[in-house]
Amino acid sequence: MLKRHRYTAFFLILILVSVVFSGCAQTTKTDWESQVIYFIMTDRFYNGDTTNDMDANPSDPKAYHGGDLQGIIDKLDYIKDLGATAIWITPVVDNEEGGYHGYWAYDFERVDEHLGDTAKLKELTDKAHDKDIKVILDMVFNHTGYNSPWLSDPAKSDWFNEKMDIVNYNNQEEVEKGWLSGLPDLNQSNPDVEKYLIDMAMSWIDETGIDGFRLDTVRHVPKEFWTKLSQTIKQKYPDFFLLGEVWVNDPEQCYRV
Repeated sequence: MLKRHRYTAFFLILILVSVVFSGCAQTTKTDWESQVIYFIMTDRFYNGDTTNDMDANPSDPKAYHGGDLQGIIDKLDYIKDLGATAIWITPVVDNEEGGYHGYWAYDFERVDEHLGDTAKLKELTDKAHDKDIKVILDMVFNHTGYNSPWLSDPAKSDWFNEKMDIVNYNNQEEVEKGWLSGLPDLNQSNPDVEKYLIDMAMSWIDETGIDGFRLDTVRHVPKEFWTKLSQTIKQKYPDFFLLGEVWVNDPEQCYRV
């Protein structure tokens, strides 16, 4: 299993975000509630470009296996034939060694070389749209990978919350500031961090034309940040889809996050 995702037995609460997390549904120009979303862990899906395999080793469950964005492009007809109207792909940002799953960000501003590049992501989006398939990109705003270069950058010493394990999941402050699974927890209350993350998110939308974000670890990030992010995105892209993940055992938590 993924070291990052220890929580395999969980409720995936789908929160359609508008300005605040006030409910579990929203009506937009696109009827997102009627979409059939096909989830893809890109590295594990299909190897469409062997030139980016580098250190891929399909026999090692912890290594890259060779799946890439070209592989998804090659299988769009297959996905459409299944009846899917949207795809949700795991984070594409450059990850540290071993981060085949995408949740150990090393560089938020470029596509991981094992998967392709920004041009290839835009190509995927364009070709998916040609087949009436929408593209949702998984995004992580809560943390970086274990070896982020920011950790050794003096100018970013206040970009992270103080290292602390999450012991009491009923303590929201601890949930937001603790290091989930030991992953360096970003301090979204820092205006510089907030601006960087929002600008980064807008850049991915502007450059690739994607239709939505699946927001990782919503419960672990202050609501104020989600409000600002949502407002910024919706001002420019009113129909942009925001889907939040909340790991709890109580579906009612959807209304309390």
